[in-house]
Amino acid sequence: MQVGATIYSLMGMLREDYFGTLEKLAATGCKYIEYVTTPANEQGVPVAAPAEIGRRVKEMGLTPISSHVHFTSDPENMKQVIAENIEMGAPRLVLPFELMNTADEVKALAQTCNKMGELCKENGLEFYYHNHFQEFVEIDGHPALDLFLAETDPALVQFQMDAYWVKRAGHDPIAMLDKLGSRCTMIHQKDLSAQADPVNLYEVLTPPITDAAFRELRAKGAIKNGDFVTVGQGILDVDGIVNKAKELGYAKYIIVELDNINNVEAVEQSIRYLEKLV
Repeated sequence: MQVGATIYSLMGMLREDYFGTLEKLAATGCKYIEYVTTPANEQGVPVAAPAEIGRRVKEMGLTPISSHVHFTSDPENMKQVIAENIEMGAPRLVLPFELMNTADEVKALAQTCNKMGELCKENGLEFYYHNHFQEFVEIDGHPALDLFLAETDPALVQFQMDAYWVKRAGHDPIAMLDKLGSRCTMIHQKDLSAQADPVNLYEVLTPPITDAAFRELRAKGAIKNGDFVTVGQGILDVDGIVNKAKELGYAKYIIVELDNINNVEAVEQSIRYLEKLV
């Protein structure tokens, strides 16, 4: 299992100096990165073209392992996203966020993901879904995630488990690795501050989970920037998560993600911590 970092951890810096920030990350010894949507300038134009990003990243000695992408249910839009990420050198595409409050919504999303997975496979790529906490909202007495997993084709849609958000949904990331099994070949790892209150967001959240619900959680202080801390400095059982991943043997990468910290040194410290465990 290799340790990498999503460049989302440095999004504020990327907006100011995209390639300079990546050079700073490369200077830490980080080898593997995950892309996110390329930031745009004030005119809405991406700060760099996909082919240039792919070339420059390679020159820095960085290896793209995946890319968080957004797309519509239109196959032509999917094809465009795939083509751009092939130019960037990303072998895996990941849908990082969707809301799912009804069975119909889950089934429609699953259909879209199956199609994207099919197109990715045709182009030699892999496709993944990445969780936050909303996937654990109950539908007919079961987490929406259960229906999503049942409705998606394991041969087309794999899973990138975010351990932090599993915990904040009131579930155990170690048990979730067992549940996901061979579908989970990438893990996102950050850490949870001891001051986070509540840990389980469903204690103060009334479904449905909407964009407004997210804003309300922040207004209540249930989600705040200080809840995200450097890996190894919080209350998540990171050692247990890594040991379970090693025991199962499916995970290829564990990826540092430090939401809102925006600090190269914190990313480096997190990478070093994980490297000692893998």
